[in-house]
Amino acid sequence: MDTTTVLGELAQWDDQYALEFPDMLSIEEFPENATYHWNAQEVSTWTADVMQPQSPFSTELNIGPYLAGLGASFDRSAALMNFYFTRVAPMFSCYDGGKNPFDHLIKQVWHSQRNSAEYNFLIKAIQGLAAVFLSKDDSTYREEALTLQRQAQDQLERVPEPQRHDSKYLFALVLLSISWMYSQDVPSSFKALKRLRDILQLEATKDISQVSKLRDRELRFFWGLQIYCEVFFACTDGFYCLPSIPAQIRYVQDDPASSIYPHPFTGVANAISTTLLEVIQLVKKQRLLARSHAFASRKHLDALQNLIAEAADLEQHAFTQAVPNVQQIEDPGDPATPVEHLVKMAECHHETALLQLYRVFPDLLIRRLALDLADGCEGSAQDVDQLLEKHCHAKAMHILETLSSIPDSSSTTPFQTILLLSTSSELKIDTRQEIHDFGLTVAPPASGFLENSRTMDMRQFVVKRLSSQHPIPGDRLPRLLRVVRKIWSLLDCSGKSEAAYWFDVVMQ
Repeated sequence: MDTTTVLGELAQWDDQYALEFPDMLSIEEFPENATYHWNAQEVSTWTADVMQPQSPFSTELNIGPYLAGLGASFDRSAALMNFYFTRVAPMFSCYDGGKNPFDHLIKQVWHSQRNSAEYNFLIKAIQGLAAVFLSKDDSTYREEALTLQRQAQDQLERVPEPQRHDSKYLFALVLLSISWMYSQDVPSSFKALKRLRDILQLEATKDISQVSKLRDRELRFFWGLQIYCEVFFACTDGFYCLPSIPAQIRYVQDDPASSIYPHPFTGVANAISTTLLEVIQLVKKQRLLARSHAFASRKHLDALQNLIAEAADLEQHAFTQAVPNVQQIEDPGDPATPVEHLVKMAECHHETALLQLYRVFPDLLIRRLALDLADGCEGSAQDVDQLLEKHCHAKAMHILETLSSIPDSSSTTPFQTILLLSTSSELKIDTRQEIHDFGLTVAPPASGFLENSRTMDMRQFVVKRLSSQHPIPGDRLPRLLRVVRKIWSLLDCSGKSEAAYWFDVVMQ
């Protein structure tokens, strides 16, 4: 097996994107036209499929003194890599089946280029990430993780500018950004991600007369990684500065005739994830404007009108965006994650984008449902408000019920965090104990109790699915669990969705 073969698989990822980048020229093979060979029997022991479906979060790390007794530097280095392959890499792809690029691409480098100075920064980034995971249960690895991270960063800084568009450089940036995030060094993580974003946007916006240093399939691969990380940071960190999205990437139309090979982070929802990022960007602008306490100036009103107009265009794009069907998808062969799981994830991302638009810009839903507010009647307005609440609640319940139909053993479960968080503020309980009708007190209908029961079940599911990610290091998971519980507390106390919108609570 050589690099060309592996990249042939990468070339299949979201082939519909290639139609949107005709100006991008194929260039050098990753990495540097090199061809790797090693003993096939040895490779098979590394890439053997797991026979029984098992969640990447289903077992404890149980690392204990994982590296104890390994005195030689090579042995310790090898042990870190082994821990990465067995415990860390499975969490970084929404499918396995031996085709997780965070596993088999890195194994190629490790088997053939472990002693090459050219790949040293990539190896350091990987080992640093492994040490971060080890440090979750054993603090003695924190200093080693920090040392490896700094070494990787220093080596990346010394890479000449012309070589910074190379795939191995970009791969190291992704791993280093994730490693810094789990180490709770948010500024360093943002810095690495911004560098990746700048390179990808430069490549994506080149005109046809310029030679691209990345082939289109490499750009699609790293763009998918970047988009997922951008969405994750934007939704979990109130201080994260969102990017602008290049126009030629923003409105990519899916080709219904194309065959799709799943992306490790975005699955079969690369274009949908790009739309979700833009929705989150717009939501953040509106919520910051709402919190600005600006007076009713023309400037303030113009800014609000511009956001509403932009939201209307984005809603039209999102509403008409197609979700791939099972027949379009090439099965990566993960027994724990059939392609139906990937389609469900795409559906949930699509519905989440619309849900956020309708919650923050409710006039869009009024227009979409063709509701009539012309009479200006107060009762009519209240009816519309109730209908909007019911619609958003139903959409959130549909998203969560779809996610709950995916078993814990699926490789997609680590990638459900944002979906769980962003729907949590719609799980409002009707706390009214009685209903007054013409002066008579009557019991609430049975349907109300049933709906409350379903909502409570979904709250429990959100906590359970989020809690299943306990092997992830850092404080981000505990903080998100506190956020969702704070959301529900605000909902239960006020009974108003406006008082507990998830993004507002994150920013607080």
